[in-house]
Amino acid sequence: MAELPLIAARPPRLSEMADALAAIETSGIYTNGGPVVRRFEAAIVERLYGGAGDCLAVPSATMGLMLAIRHAREGRSGDLALMPAFTFAATAHAALWAGLTPVLVDSNPDDWAACAAAEDAALRLHGERVAVIVPYDSFGTGIDLDRYARISGEHGAGIVVDAAASLGNIDAAGTGFGGRARFATVFSMHATKPFGTAEGGLVYSADAVQIAEMRRMSNYGFDGGRAAMGPGMNAKLPEVLGLLALARLEAIEGVAAHRIALAARYREGLGDAVTAQRVQGARAIPQFHSVLLPADLAPRRAAIMADLAAQGIGSGHYFSPHLGQQPYFQRCCIAGPTPVADAIGARMLSLPVTDAMTLADVDTVAGALLDACARARRAVPAQVRTPQVHATLLVGGGPAGIAMLLSASKQGRLADLAAGLVVVERGVSLGGGQLARYAITSDSTAETFLTAARDNPHPEIAALTEHPSGQEIARHIGRLGVPLARTGAFLEALGDRVGAVVAENGGSLLTGHAVVEARRTPAGLWQARIRDCATGAERTLLARNLVLATGGYQCPDEVASAQVAGMPLGARVGERLVPSDAFLRIGGVDALRARLAPALPRGSRSSARRPARWRLRRCCSNRTFRWARRR
Repeated sequence: MAELPLIAARPPRLSEMADALAAIETSGIYTNGGPVVRRFEAAIVERLYGGAGDCLAVPSATMGLMLAIRHAREGRSGDLALMPAFTFAATAHAALWAGLTPVLVDSNPDDWAACAAAEDAALRLHGERVAVIVPYDSFGTGIDLDRYARISGEHGAGIVVDAAASLGNIDAAGTGFGGRARFATVFSMHATKPFGTAEGGLVYSADAVQIAEMRRMSNYGFDGGRAAMGPGMNAKLPEVLGLLALARLEAIEGVAAHRIALAARYREGLGDAVTAQRVQGARAIPQFHSVLLPADLAPRRAAIMADLAAQGIGSGHYFSPHLGQQPYFQRCCIAGPTPVADAIGARMLSLPVTDAMTLADVDTVAGALLDACARARRAVPAQVRTPQVHATLLVGGGPAGIAMLLSASKQGRLADLAAGLVVVERGVSLGGGQLARYAITSDSTAETFLTAARDNPHPEIAALTEHPSGQEIARHIGRLGVPLARTGAFLEALGDRVGAVVAENGGSLLTGHAVVEARRTPAGLWQARIRDCATGAERTLLARNLVLATGGYQCPDEVASAQVAGMPLGARVGERLVPSDAFLRIGGVDALRARLAPALPRGSRSSARRPARWRLRRCCSNRTFRWARRR
């Protein structure tokens, strides 16, 4: 075990609270907003927020986010939750549990919080579909909540602040973080947080009415009786955890001073060798000391962490991979380009800040890190090897990419092709691509889809005709095509099995990777630079043949800059410009309807917002549509 571990939980000791525990037993009240938890809530409001507003203690910050996001979307028709890609999984999970689809945006390079320009662009694109915005107070940086109050007023979206590590922090105005916000701010009291207990969370708002409504939601939606008056769940903090929370509140000033001193020592000891986060609040209690390694050392992060571990020093990389790089959220979220979040995640290194550490311990860690970075820079391969030349580099493992592999399999030649093949795919698996996210019908028949598997020489591929995803495709035999939303599972299953054949026969599958550039060498080979999307590590690969199957993509900037009648299209039509790619995706018609509604005559707006009265009708071409009123 590391002598200076990254995480060393040190919550208050229940063993020292015998009288308080006995009092709980005597009272017979163990939960349901008992007197201990209520004392804690009142003490938080008084000590951190000067008696203003109210708060609700919950079993975990995740439950607090679920409650707050569900409450914030009440009365709003939107189906999206806007949040940064660079945050913890709980944020996206909470939005999904509340029935919203997360929209992931990029980060700022200095404070690592959500980028204002990226948020504004997403709000322009999705409009009224954004029901809730969930900013993250990145590692307690003290983000500007006044800006989110303005955004809420301008766009009508609810706001829920994920401030997991920020309980006890003081904002630039001198109040507890979130103290002036009339929307929910959600904190964690997990054992690893600065305000660490065992487990628990806290929802605060300057609007006490909101907390009262969430308190009702936390008790099954009951309002004084035993009849649910609205949505609800069981989200009540037990009395025993309330004791730990009260004890931590008593100690928080000392904890804050100690941890802030450790962070200051790190900054002094590391200097400009690494990049520290910009902090805006008046007091930020660090959970870890998170820094960015120099860009040239990002590919060597694992080696640096191993070097530290060999010296008894724990480290981590929060949050890498970020949400947009995790398989589940890639399937469930809407994500645009996140180059800054990608770079932050690739360079992130988290160093220990614990209640038990001393300033001398910080000096030890800082010195070890500087030495590890120097050794990483000096490291050279033990021997120089002749670069391997692969037969074929396939860029893109979506439907177009696996089509080539399936064709080879039908001809009985996949094993031969695989022997010198490298497949590079940005996603986490082969086959699926983006097709399943479109709300249109394919221009290929169900029979065409199934032909890829039917009578395939590889039995594991042929068996997909009987797979549930194959049976779903078969339901559309004899029709014009297959709804693309129904094709995803079948294409992913095809990709998995074709990929397995490739790997078994000596091929390489690089999922989660991207080809940054490819050039022809004087010798006639293709030299490609390949980047690991999670870590940012890069390598070079040589191949005799290059196959590009990257799929189609409409770059909004390129479309807007296209010259039409002597001027850029974007300048000519402004916000009326809607890329067909966005329009044809699931939810695209609803988004367009929401954008058109304000421009319609007042009497027609209500009908324009009713999806049941209009539909897209296919014309003679699969890709041509017109509006038709339902009869």
